[in-house]
Amino acid sequence: MGCKTACDIFDHARLELCLISSSKIITPTVKIISSLLNGLISYRELGRVEVVISEVLRNALEHGNLGISYEEKTAALENDAFEQLLSERSSRAIAHGLKIRVIVDISPTEFCCVVEDDGEGFNWQDVPEPIVDPTVLLKLHGRGLAMVNKEFDQVLFNDKGNSVKLLKKLA
Repeated sequence: MGCKTACDIFDHARLELCLISSSKIITPTVKIISSLLNGLISYRELGRVEVVISEVLRNALEHGNLGISYEEKTAALENDAFEQLLSERSSRAIAHGLKIRVIVDISPTEFCCVVEDDGEGFNWQDVPEPIVDPTVLLKLHGRGLAMVNKEFDQVLFNDKGNSVKLLKKLA
C-alpha cells in the first residue's frame, strides 16, 4: 500500500491554536501547518508557503504583540541586540497574557490561514499596492507583505490591522 496524501485522508480539516508570545512557537507552528498541506501542493510550493507563514507569525509576534517598530528592529539588528530585545519584550507580553491565534481551514481545493495578535494593529490601508520587487524579498526584514502577496491568492486584513486572512487555491 502506498503512502496516502492529505487528499486521500480528509475532506476538510480545521486547526485552531492559541500561542504564547515567544519566538519559540514559530517553527513548530509552521511545521504543524505544513504537515496539513503535505501532498496537496508541490514540495517547492510547500517550502515557499512555510517561509511566508513563518514571516506572518514573526510579524504578529514582533510587530504585533511585542510592539517592535521597523526602526527599533533595524537598530537592534545593526547593534547585535535583537535577541535581547526579543527576550525582554516577550517576557513582558507573556506576563500580560498576549496571545497569537491561528486558525487554519483546509480542503483539497483551498487553504485558509488566519493569524491574529493582541497588538495595536497597523494601518494596512496606507501600505502601497503589493510590490513584487525581488530586492525586497532578499531583505532581512520589512519583506513580509511582499512575500505574502506574492504567494497567496487573497490577503485580507481586519479593520484594526491585527489580523490577516490568507487564502490560497490548491487544485
